[in-house]
Amino acid sequence: MQIGNSIKAKSLVEQIIDGITEAIIDGRLKPGDRLPTENELAESFQVGKSSIREATKILQALGIVEVRRGEGTFVGGPTNGNTLNPALYQMMLEPEPIDKLMEMRLIFEPEYSVLAMRRATDEDKVSIKEAKERYEQLVREGKQRGRDDIAFHRSILKATHNPYIIRIGEMILQILLQSIDKGCTSAPEISMRDHERIFDAFIEGDEGALRQAVLDSFEYWIKNN
Repeated sequence: MQIGNSIKAKSLVEQIIDGITEAIIDGRLKPGDRLPTENELAESFQVGKSSIREATKILQALGIVEVRRGEGTFVGGPTNGNTLNPALYQMMLEPEPIDKLMEMRLIFEPEYSVLAMRRATDEDKVSIKEAKERYEQLVREGKQRGRDDIAFHRSILKATHNPYIIRIGEMILQILLQSIDKGCTSAPEISMRDHERIFDAFIEGDEGALRQAVLDSFEYWIKNN
């Protein structure tokens, strides 16, 4: 299947994303269809495979495609819960998207954490505690990864019980995964301490302390990225 044409060096990843999304819009690719292989896409767009990988990562975060291990990459369906607001999609394609997303997280996460605290059920609180303790256990075993750190934040995010907030929060966490992975690998004791402070404030119902604990948890990341 011919998806892309030869493209110039300017904004390669953006143009690859546009080429794939246009193929979905005009019907050349339909929900559930398997995308061409990485080699085939690289040849079709006449770019390196690294650009294809980066574009696929963004498309996956947007919910436009689904990567199935051992099977390939498939077009997501219309009910895919990870589909992203187009405004945030454009933000990801801006220069320095990680910095911009981090700024958004600084504003967004303290407030959704407070909302989650107000709405959390007993079951939510158990899930948050289990995610925190699971991460601590993995740290003790030296097996912690970014996805394990994110599991704690995701458990709080889900306690908002707001599908729009959850959708946006999931996207931000997924795009920042590589940077979060770096932080929890190099300084797991810091992320573990931050989780503890966030959890304590959350359970105690202290809004001010919770906001501050979330903001403080960004300090190491900002200094080392």
